[in-house]
Amino acid sequence: MVPPLVLVDLDDTLFQSARKSPPAEAKHLTLAAEAANGHHSYATRAQTNLFRWLSETAEVVPVTARGSGAFARVRLPFRNGAVLANGAVVLLPDRKVDAAWRAEVARGLTDARSDLDLLLNRGRQIALEAGLQLRSWIVEEDGIGAYTVFKDNIDENGAGLAILADALAPPAGWSVHRNSNNMAYIPACISKRLACERLVTGARRSDPGRLVVGIGDSVSDFGFMALCDLIATPSRGQLAELFAVIYAEKDAKPGSVHRLTARLNDPSSAL
Repeated sequence: MVPPLVLVDLDDTLFQSARKSPPAEAKHLTLAAEAANGHHSYATRAQTNLFRWLSETAEVVPVTARGSGAFARVRLPFRNGAVLANGAVVLLPDRKVDAAWRAEVARGLTDARSDLDLLLNRGRQIALEAGLQLRSWIVEEDGIGAYTVFKDNIDENGAGLAILADALAPPAGWSVHRNSNNMAYIPACISKRLACERLVTGARRSDPGRLVVGIGDSVSDFGFMALCDLIATPSRGQLAELFAVIYAEKDAKPGSVHRLTARLNDPSSAL
């Protein structure tokens, strides 16, 4: 039997910061990814066992917003390539960049550079005028900007980002993803889904019946998860919170499931 292809998000799925980890796991955490600022990420015992199980039984491909530099600090031994920088980069199993995919997205990202700079500068000005303490930068790959990101330095729930999102609209067709204290403005030419379509198409070309599984915690993961035969999400996360709300509303508010689907599929959603 051909092993399943598992597309899996990293942060808040296979590991998270020590602050976000369950208190009961404090003595059992395993370092999973190092951070330049010292705020490293850790896996719980259950997450460690999940990764081991997947690695032993499936072809596992991480799908992440992390750029190449941040991914290089992940300690988990991935052997089947990766999707990085919200789909701007695809790594082959030998960890070399997929040149064909890079060429495919390079023109769109080059054209988007002026908008990335505009969002960064305008966002910083809005933050300054509003007294928000945010960090901001453009994630770059091989000198090409991939997306603009803002991070709330004060509130772990990103209250400052909500203010910024209301004042800083994305260009037409772009997506805005906000989860916890991070918010990214992503050009229309890239997404986790677009990059994963390439992988799923290739997998099913060689074996049309191959099982494909998608695992992720956030709304930005739903695009690639929807390509899969089966999906899974952590019980604590953005998607789980949405599902819980819909479950609570399902009897009181007809059409809740349709509203959830619309929110998940809205590329401009700032959830």
